[in-house]
Amino acid sequence: MTDFTGKADLNPPAPDVRSIGLDVREEAAWVAAIESIIAAAGRLDLLVNCVGVSAGSPLNLVSPAGVKTPMWGSMPFFQELVRTLGSEDAAYASMTGAGGGTFIEPAVARVVCFLLSDGARDMTVVELPVDEGYVL
Repeated sequence: MTDFTGKADLNPPAPDVRSIGLDVREEAAWVAAIESIIAAAGRLDLLVNCVGVSAGSPLNLVSPAGVKTPMWGSMPFFQELVRTLGSEDAAYASMTGAGGGTFIEPAVARVVCFLLSDGARDMTVVELPVDEGYVL
């Protein structure tokens, strides 16, 4: 990423990242997803398909450790931790303290943005762990 002077910005702000699950085979699902993003954010700058790769695309893999996402709320063991400990923050802290490593938030989005930038144009078939040195 570069700033308005063309110099590399080595500490870009964390991007506003949204995750939407959809059946990629259904055009109506795409339309609904894009409309919801535009309604919430006013625009769509970048779209990452985490399911497939088209021919000729660089194949790079981002391998995150634990990431704070709404997905945790659907997991029975996490729901029980929240009930027992009183909050999601306490549940994350409990898992971290039990050797679960650090739960990361915006770091994964920054790595994906980097892989989509000109700075990574020569990278292909690379796995980038985003785990602060600790893999779950």
